[in-house]
Amino acid sequence: MVTISTPATLESFRRFIISSTCKSYAPRNYLEDSEVFAERDDNLGAIYVEAAEK
Repeated sequence: MVTISTPATLESFRRFIISSTCKSYAPRNYLEDSEVFAERDDNLGAIYVEAAEK
């Protein structure tokens, strides 16, 4: 397993995750909403987006 340690703001990390995993099919407003994060289910390998509040 590779480990990378680099300082980043939560917002820049959030944008990186969305841009690199689901930007092509996620609604644009997900990228602009700071409470939306992309998540990956370990069992399925699928990536989904979840808001801070449901």
